[in-house]
Amino acid sequence: MRVEIPMLPPRELNPNFHGHWAKKAKATRDFKTAAFYCAQPHRGSVFRGSVFIKAEVSITFVIRDGRGYKDTDNALSALKPAIDGCVAAGLIFNDDDQHLRYKLPIMYEIDKDRAPMTILEFKEVK
Repeated sequence: MRVEIPMLPPRELNPNFHGHWAKKAKATRDFKTAAFYCAQPHRGSVFRGSVFIKAEVSITFVIRDGRGYKDTDNALSALKPAIDGCVAAGLIFNDDDQHLRYKLPIMYEIDKDRAPMTILEFKEVK
């Protein structure tokens, strides 16, 4: 299941960001909300619960040029609000280690026409 979020994680979500807390809080809220609405077409029903109980997520960042690369641990940290948005939408049951694992490495796609975009691809695991 593919969730396309029409933005990259805001720079305020990087663990090395040293700006005002309110900017980080707004960026967190905005990225989580964007992920929530982008996951809506795939969400589970009230009766079925979450779409995936245990899932693996692959991450792709669509960037304009080669300057948008991030190191993996900062990128995963910055993705936390998007994953939380997918949980809130009912796409995945929970984002703890028992229910979600990350497929690494993070992929980067250079495409000026589609950038910026974050693509989360979920698949069920046993």
